[in-house]
Amino acid sequence: MLYLLLTSLVSGAFARAPAGPWDAFNYAPASRNVSPATILSSTGNVSGIPSDLIYTSNTAFTFSGVNSSVVFDFGKEIGGVLSFSVTDAAESAAIGLTFTESALFISPDFSDNSCKSNFVRVEGRQIHAAPVPSGTITQTIGQQRGGFRYLTMISNSNATVTVSDIVLELTFMPQFQDDLRAYTGYFSTSDPIFGDQDFLTKLWYAGAYTVQTNTIDVDEARSGDCSGGWSNDANGGISSGTVLVDATDESPGDMGISSHTELFIQNVWENYTFALSFLQSQVDSTGLMNVPQSFSNDWGRDGGVGHNSAANALLYRNLVTSAALAEALNNSDLAAGYSANATAVKAAYNELLWDEPAGLFRDNDTTTLHPQDGNSLAVIYNVTASRSQDVAISEGLTAFWTPIGSLSPELNDTIIPFVGGFELRAHFVAGQGERALDLMRSQWGYMLTTNLSVQSTLLEGFTANGSLGYRAAAGYSNDFSYTSHSHGWSTGPTPALTFHVVGLTLTSPQGATWSIAPIPSGLDSAEGGFETGLGWFGVKWNATGDDFSLIIETPEGTSGVVVVPSSNEVTVDGEPAISSLTEDGRREIKLSGGTHKVVA
Repeated sequence: MLYLLLTSLVSGAFARAPAGPWDAFNYAPASRNVSPATILSSTGNVSGIPSDLIYTSNTAFTFSGVNSSVVFDFGKEIGGVLSFSVTDAAESAAIGLTFTESALFISPDFSDNSCKSNFVRVEGRQIHAAPVPSGTITQTIGQQRGGFRYLTMISNSNATVTVSDIVLELTFMPQFQDDLRAYTGYFSTSDPIFGDQDFLTKLWYAGAYTVQTNTIDVDEARSGDCSGGWSNDANGGISSGTVLVDATDESPGDMGISSHTELFIQNVWENYTFALSFLQSQVDSTGLMNVPQSFSNDWGRDGGVGHNSAANALLYRNLVTSAALAEALNNSDLAAGYSANATAVKAAYNELLWDEPAGLFRDNDTTTLHPQDGNSLAVIYNVTASRSQDVAISEGLTAFWTPIGSLSPELNDTIIPFVGGFELRAHFVAGQGERALDLMRSQWGYMLTTNLSVQSTLLEGFTANGSLGYRAAAGYSNDFSYTSHSHGWSTGPTPALTFHVVGLTLTSPQGATWSIAPIPSGLDSAEGGFETGLGWFGVKWNATGDDFSLIIETPEGTSGVVVVPSSNEVTVDGEPAISSLTEDGRREIKLSGGTHKVVA
């Protein structure tokens, strides 16, 4: 899914997405240099605070007295190198800085924790010690804060000091040299149910912005344990370039392989197949992989050992995709072997784990727990044996819903958008688009609107009562401030809206072949698209009563399948088209690349 996000963001040789009203919901700043939007509060003796609390660059703040402070609100998640101007500084003047994503953890003494800590806040003031020089003070790369919304500036002495021109140079997404808003993809719709009709569009852009803030220079990763203060100048594991990290204030994470990378695949193929052989060696007489304890800590969930459903769904998917890769590399024998093993895993999965009365897969063969991850992945990756299973799983997963999202049975008291993103797609695959949007509105609607969040990027997770205590008692040492507010794994709605609501997917590298199958999901219209090396792919559809129309733009020389959510006869560019009915009563046609209008 992150490939779609990265495709939508990639600049350089690709053209910018078409302009439109959706641009108003792009959270990316127009400039790499940003300043606070407002002054949130102040304590002690600080002069110069404007009556309307709107920050302007020419406003000077004079601190008089130790611990006098001002809290500045940048209005959204940001991260980078801070600078500010100092004038009229007494010799003993010193300035302290603290940072936080959530307003809940604003403090003159501590930042929120970007390193795990047992119950306590350990990341104290970043001190710019006396004598503070007149002129511009600029953080080093190591001193930069990876992700925050609120900055607290504190006088560290009784001496008087005046500060102005507070500017943060954004360091994320360094490959976007000129314009952080120059996305090559877009999405737009109007939501008739959520209180804000632009919610789904905002959510798409929140996902895209989250991935932007998680993309950093390889030499600006977090270093150390933060006990002596954070340092963000470590190497992220490769020699040069950028890395996609778990969160704006955390360590490097994982990044998938994108398209048309045959040379890359050839270079890693030996190691890749060795790793896949190891996974297959864990398959026992049941036909499923038996996960040992040492490999069971997937996303932090409980009970990942044994014939775990999620792990085996992933093994099945790896075998299927590896068969396709082997075929592309002209290794038919290896491809046939992978395909045969995938078929065996699928059969064992259904025989050993399917719970017919519940209409759900069990987590493994020794429990009655029905997991969110294993069931969602089974639908997405076609591990199910029938369409009726997909529909049953979609219905069964709603048993775990709360007013603010879907609880994950495999980790107590946890709403995890990572796995929730898989559930969204499972509902779409099962033909339950309205159910998928309902989950977006509850779970991601909470994330974007609660005053606990940064309201621009997406939370790592939260609890059933909406607190930030995600994994508080399951690895995060009851440290609510450690929960990330900009976590790439929470961006599932962005690709889901493109793949399923707009209906646009690529079925071969770069989109040489494609599929367009919109799922209206109770919406009246939607549009979106993105560009690859072959050119622009765009879809715009409208639904009025029983009538459905869409305009398709795909590169010349490509070809694809269009599935219209209607049983009506189809015309293409005003002419009757040859179509067939799918099992669920939709019309399917084949089209060559170009611009077409399809009406049903």
